[in-house]
Formats: sequence, C-alpha cells, structure tokens
Amino acid sequence: MVDPRVLAAAFRRKGADALSRVHLKHVLSLDLGWFTPAQAKVLLDDAVREGLLAELGETLRPTFDLASIEVPAGWRPADPAASGPPETGPASQVEAPDLASEVQAVQALCGGRLLPKTALAVAAYRKAVLSPSLLEEARREIAQAQAKPPAPGR
Repeated sequence: MVDPRVLAAAFRRKGADALSRVHLKHVLSLDLGWFTPAQAKVLLDDAVREGLLAELGETLRPTFDLASIEVPAGWRPADPAASGPPETGPASQVEAPDLASEVQAVQALCGGRLLPKTALAVAAYRKAVLSPSLLEEARREIAQAQAKPPAPGR
C-alpha cells in the first residue's frame, strides 16, 4: 500500500500538480533519495493501481488534494529494504556502453569534479544496480566536490 505522503512530498518538492513518470521516478530516487529507481517504478505502478495517481499518457497526477496531506518536516518513508529484498538488478543486466555513457553524463553534471568511482556509483544507482547505502557515500563526495572551485580549463 502506497503512503500518500510519499507522493505529496514528491509533487510539493517540484511545486507541480502533474509530473511525467520519468521525472517523478527521478524525484523519488535521486532528489529525495528515498528509493532506488526500480523501487520508485514499482511504487508509481502501485500508486496508479491503487487509484492514488491518474495516468494520462506519461503524465501522472494525484487523484487527491495535495494540500490535504500533512508531511512533517524531515519525514521519510519507512525503509523499503526492511520490507523485503532491495529492488536492484544484477550488474550483468546493464550493458557496459550504457553505464559508460551514464558515467560521462554524471561527470558532466558535476563539472568533472568527481572521482571516477563516485561517478560510477551514481551511474550504477541511476541504472538500478546499486543499493541506496552505497550511493550515500557518493552523495557526500558530490557535496564536497560541489563546494570546490572547478578545475582550471573547465
């Protein structure tokens, strides 16, 4: 059963009353860091099936009044891993060129200031082959990298 606070928090974070499925999955997994991309996909599928989200093509819209849902500051959903195995696939399901291009995209987003292992961790997480706990280490390094000035010539 999907907690409507999860959906309300995601829509409020973007200040929108409708989001594309891809964007909403991104908010739940990367922006908020609450789920892996695979877990976010399952959550969105469940929310549509339970009638909490209406699907219009690739756009999802809540079927409830977002203002009616209280989401306390600092609230997080229960750890999805506690209710079963993590929703991650084996690394063999991701083609190397796909992962390599994802690493390059992550590096570009961060101005080339990440260690290769950090960019790889973020890319693997985005492809749903890395657990959220390992991504947390990468997040710390990203925050440190963003605080540093860009390398000369970048």
